[in-house]
Amino acid sequence: LDNEVFDQCKLVSGPLWTDYLRKSLDPNHDPMRSCNHSYTPWSLLIDGRVELTEACDGDSDCRARTIIFKGDYKISMGEWHNLSEDFVFENDFVEVECQIGNASVYNFLHHQIFRKDNFRTNGTSTRLPLKSGINNPPSVYMIVIDSMGASHGRRVFNRTQSFLKQEFGAVEMEHVNKVGLNSRPNGLAMLLGKLTEDINRDIYGLPSQKSDWNYTQSCRTFLDDKGFILKEFEKSGYITMMAEDWPLGVFNWPDCNGFQNQSATHYMRPFQLRFKDKSKQMKQDMGKDHCFEPHLFLNEYLEQFIRAYPDSPKASLVWPVDLAHDLPNEPFHADKQYLQLLERNRE
Repeated sequence: LDNEVFDQCKLVSGPLWTDYLRKSLDPNHDPMRSCNHSYTPWSLLIDGRVELTEACDGDSDCRARTIIFKGDYKISMGEWHNLSEDFVFENDFVEVECQIGNASVYNFLHHQIFRKDNFRTNGTSTRLPLKSGINNPPSVYMIVIDSMGASHGRRVFNRTQSFLKQEFGAVEMEHVNKVGLNSRPNGLAMLLGKLTEDINRDIYGLPSQKSDWNYTQSCRTFLDDKGFILKEFEKSGYITMMAEDWPLGVFNWPDCNGFQNQSATHYMRPFQLRFKDKSKQMKQDMGKDHCFEPHLFLNEYLEQFIRAYPDSPKASLVWPVDLAHDLPNEPFHADKQYLQLLERNRE
């Protein structure tokens, strides 16, 4: 190789669209176009109470129970409560089942942000004492779209990106490179500040950047006290939330320990663990045929989180995998969804 190639660093942005990409991609692709947009779930979860909608079969008997976090790989189920009890579920996740006779005819998972007791106040403010010394610290909302490079992100989320720049003065950090093969090493570097793979820089005539952690440290050790960014926000008085759309998230794949305790004040893992073992009826009631998508559950949970603590600084991490992991055309329709999410929560 000509050494002069590496004497200077030219950061050049290529064209967003090429003839090949125009032939290969379809920006109008929408996998939800033919789903049943008129479907209405039989149940709603409002302020901890389950209410039945007009869509519910009047001949059915319905009950509900909580889904409780017991670890990154384990949940427990609360007792079933008949809806006639008017029971208040003081938990983020509630499963509803309706039966006719002994047959299940409806099975649905609901989520809410049920405020923790230690965050409640009887006064006029819900703000926690902050340790940062900053008046009115900003909330921080992180959304990571898995398996999507920056260039494809610009193609897919054109309107969302424009909205962020025009309304919030968002700054795009171009030419940021990854430090590992897939999501896990890059996530650990971004969220815990630790390299888990050596970075070979021989081509630039520089010494390799050695990893901070070996396999045992990064995978076989619980990460609760290892500097996770949401935990650092909590130390400064923030309320936190983390949500992923599958049970083997960035800290667990393929079979790593992850967290022993909840990684955030509100943690969506129980929802995903229960949904993984979903019944045939739940798969039908919460499936794409009824216009439900994994990332939309995360967006709704995020929106509930934003509104649950209006007077407190918040930090969240939402990491959808299903949307863009397998097929490059799948996420185009989500541009509108994320744009609307931002517009609804502009303030």
